[in-house]
Amino acid sequence: MRAALLLLALAACGGETTPPARSDGPTSAVSPTSAEARPAGPDDVIVASIDGHPVYGSCVAAQAAGHGLDARAALDQCLAFELLAQEAERRGLRADLDVGEAWRRELVRAVIIADLGTLTSFEQLPPAFLASVKYDEQKTFFHRPEIRVAFYVRAEFPKKTKVPEGSPLDLAAKELADAIFAELGDAEGVLSTELVEVAERLAKQRGAPPPDRPKDPYEVPPEGSGVKTAIKEFRDAIYALPAIGRIHAPVRTKWGWDVILWNDTLPAADFTQQIFQADLRRYFVPWSDGIARGLGLTRSVDDELFKRLYGDADAAPTAQAEPR
Repeated sequence: MRAALLLLALAACGGETTPPARSDGPTSAVSPTSAEARPAGPDDVIVASIDGHPVYGSCVAAQAAGHGLDARAALDQCLAFELLAQEAERRGLRADLDVGEAWRRELVRAVIIADLGTLTSFEQLPPAFLASVKYDEQKTFFHRPEIRVAFYVRAEFPKKTKVPEGSPLDLAAKELADAIFAELGDAEGVLSTELVEVAERLAKQRGAPPPDRPKDPYEVPPEGSGVKTAIKEFRDAIYALPAIGRIHAPVRTKWGWDVILWNDTLPAADFTQQIFQADLRRYFVPWSDGIARGLGLTRSVDDELFKRLYGDADAAPTAQAEPR
């Protein structure tokens, strides 16, 4: 959000290439106080003027940097902007509805940049807000460790059947899993499709049901990551393998005997800023509520009219003003 706010705030003088369509409706009740250019700061110099109306060096610098112009060409543009501003004033466009709304949007944007544009970390957000977004739980997802992606084929036990170790069902499933591993266990660069082909072929030769397998490879975070997607036996096996494309010796679980393939790896990543930006967007309304309380202002919504216009509160409005 901070990046978006800054992009919105950094539009240079005359930087917009497509002006908004002018409203033919009523004029705005709120209008800019003046159409005259303002200095960017106390050190901004007047480099030219038109009939006493100043053109500042900040405009020349912005146009030169923003459009790759030399100083003279940039000055010519700034002079043209001042001419157009005076012509707009002569036509009464300062009171136009669209002009007034654009002015209000920029006022709002200036407050957002001043208060939210400087926030870069969770420590700058109020504790009450952090509690409301469950910050302590979010911290689990800030840093992703390196994660191995697994695939497997399973010589499956009958459904809803507790199979004792060493029983005929257990030995039959282990025999199939051992045969799969015997064919591929020493191979490198094994693909999931290759593992499935071998498993199904060997099962068919033995008159056994086709081995179970996942629809897609899936992530198995390491021990201590706080995220569990596999039982300990499976997790230990995938993290014991020496390289992607290698297969672990059959592992017994309550569902059968698994032949596990290290299929891929997700690299470690830091998501702190992405999560912070999402929470900063959520902070916008509580932040504005705080401003309202500080000013002693109260909100008033015509709920009956709102529901008539937009339906339920969660429904998207059928018509929207231009977003700020």
